[in-house]
Amino acid sequence: MFTGIITHKSQVRSISIDKNILIIGNELGLYDQGTSVSVDGACLTISDINDTDITFDISNETINKTIIKNYTKDSVVNLELPIKNDSLFSGHLVLGHVDTIASVHKIQELKNGVWEYFFSIEDDTLIVDKGSITVNGISLTSNY
Repeated sequence: MFTGIITHKSQVRSISIDKNILIIGNELGLYDQGTSVSVDGACLTISDINDTDITFDISNETINKTIIKNYTKDSVVNLELPIKNDSLFSGHLVLGHVDTIASVHKIQELKNGVWEYFFSIEDDTLIVDKGSITVNGISLTSNY
């Protein structure tokens, strides 16, 4: 589980869609294999980690339903570690199970720190008024 509050950014070191592997720079520190990480909102599991790199095995489902297929070397990604029971809970409950990709058409600042996103989505039944969604892992409240 995540909150949608981005804590780190990293760069893609390499991506192989054919081999289902994503490697990013390690901006998080050392964690165990099997730890979940939100990468642009998609829950990925660490398959290998060292001081400089984090490797994820990515499924075809993840490739097809996320922006990961658009990554190139040096793409910047948003990262968040899973929430802990004893930590401050902010944002929304975010599972990291991505249903689809939407296209953002416009981002407009309404007032200082309040933004409005305009996007299109093929299946609008996935959006609930006053529900939560994520854009690249950033939690937002929908005003549908």
